[in-house]
Amino acid sequence: MARRIMIVDDNKDFLDELKELLTLSEYEVIAIEDPVDVIPVATEKKPNIILLDLKMPKKNGLQLADEIRHSSELTNIPIIIMTAFLNGNKAIGSEMCGIQQWVKKPFNPLDLIYQIEKFAM
Repeated sequence: MARRIMIVDDNKDFLDELKELLTLSEYEVIAIEDPVDVIPVATEKKPNIILLDLKMPKKNGLQLADEIRHSSELTNIPIIIMTAFLNGNKAIGSEMCGIQQWVKKPFNPLDLIYQIEKFAM
């Protein structure tokens, strides 16, 4: 099975760095800056896991996770939310949106890879 990861983040520098890290870790990476593109691209590319930034313009990570969960073709794809704004309320909305894990930015790359392996591969 391909180890295909979709990363969604509006910060291009962060997106490029994370893409490089995951590519060096032998993942196939689909990097998306505009959250509007996620559903059609994910439907076509079928990632094994989706990493979503929480705070983005147009759609935030929770809105996008909810759309993914309600798409019949994407509903079983694990979702990890990445955010610098992690607090005790992270569980609110998580179950309804199908979020498996939250990762606080900045994060240790090995911790992120552990979470990816734990939920998707």
